[in-house]
Amino acid sequence: MKTFFKIDAWLQMPLCIIALILLPVALFLNQKLITYIYLVTGLVQLCSFLIRLMLPYPKSKLYKLYGWLMMPVWIMLLLFMLNTANVGWPLGLLVLIYMVAALFFSPIIAIAYAQDCWSVYKASIYKIQKFLQLVNN
Repeated sequence: MKTFFKIDAWLQMPLCIIALILLPVALFLNQKLITYIYLVTGLVQLCSFLIRLMLPYPKSKLYKLYGWLMMPVWIMLLLFMLNTANVGWPLGLLVLIYMVAALFFSPIIAIAYAQDCWSVYKASIYKIQKFLQLVNN
């Protein structure tokens, strides 16, 4: 579990930094690049979220917030890609508003999720070091 937290933290932080650097550049050079940045960052974080969901450790508020805000986006994208999202007028408008809002809040949530991965990794290191000090004394 500690190894996963280490890999996850060291993957999430550089990924978010690179995405934040590339997003403004992509706005001026190539708008298709924005879609790839969103999807790559989001898919890596989705995989991380689902793996962490199965691990037995206390989940933080940031982790739960990420799940509540981003999982509906992935479910809606999947339904739209499968062409099964046949929604009517009032619900369709709400889905559209939420998806557009997700374009703006997802980078903030991605940074918060990466920070949460880093803090979970640091907490796991601290617990192991504390345990080793107790054993050695």
